[in-house]
Amino acid sequence: MNVSLPTAQEGCLLLADITGYTAYLQGTELEHAQDVLADLLETIIAWIEPPFEVSKLEGDAVFAHMPAADIDSPMLFDTVESTYFAFRRRLRDVVHATTCDCNACVLIPSLDLKFFVHSGSYVVRRIARTEELTGADVVVVHRLLKGSAREIVGNDAYLVLTQSALDAIDGDAEALGLTPHVEHYDVGDIDVFIENLQDRWEIEERRTHSVVSRETALGSMGGSMPGEPHEVWPWFTDPPQAPGVAGGPDRYRRVR
Repeated sequence: MNVSLPTAQEGCLLLADITGYTAYLQGTELEHAQDVLADLLETIIAWIEPPFEVSKLEGDAVFAHMPAADIDSPMLFDTVESTYFAFRRRLRDVVHATTCDCNACVLIPSLDLKFFVHSGSYVVRRIARTEELTGADVVVVHRLLKGSAREIVGNDAYLVLTQSALDAIDGDAEALGLTPHVEHYDVGDIDVFIENLQDRWEIEERRTHSVVSRETALGSMGGSMPGEPHEVWPWFTDPPQAPGVAGGPDRYRRVR
C-alpha cells in the first residue's frame, strides 16, 4: 500500500500568547478563570482568521499559519495590531460589565497579549481530526516565547518578528519603527525585531477616545435609584433586561 507523505510548505507562523495567565490562574477561581480565557481566545481567533488559519490552541496561546505567497507587510501588521486592539477592548468591556468581586474578575486587567512571527517551512499533519504543524521552524517560533523581548519594551504587550519573517514581507525595520534585538539560545542566536504594542494601543486610544463634557453635551439627566450597585448596574449594561432609565430624581422606570 502506497502512503502519500505530506509535503513541506513555505509559510508564515504566528503565535499569540496571553501574558500572565499562569499567575492569573493560580490566584483565581477556576470556573470563572476558564470562562475568561475562553472569551479572550475567541476574540483572538476572530481577528486572526482570516488571513491566518488557526492550527490549534495551546493552553493560553493561539498557533496559526498562512502560505508565504499570501503575506505582506500591511496585512501582517494590520492583523496583529487589530487583534491586539480587539483584545484590549474586550478586557475593558468585561471589566466594565461585571459587578463580580471574585479574583478571576478583579484580576482581569493583569492579562495582556504578545505575538511571535516567524517565516519558514513546515509540514501539516492531520492526526485524529486535529492539525499538527511540525518542522524546525515551528520549534523556532515557540522558542521565542522564552526570549527577552519584555526587557526591551518594558511591558507585556509586543510583537516579535524574526529576520526571516521581516525578509518574507520585504519589511524595513527602521521605516516600520521596529527595535532590533538578538535572542541568545543554546542552539544559536536569532535576530529579531520588536514592536511595542502598548505604544500602539495608547495611540489608538487617543485617536478613538471621545470625551463629552457638560459644556459639549446636548443634554444630561441625573437622579438616584434604590438598590445595591450590583442590582442597578445591569439596567445600564444588559440591554435584554432594561437598556436605560428615565424619570425624575425621585422616581424611575424602565425604558425599552
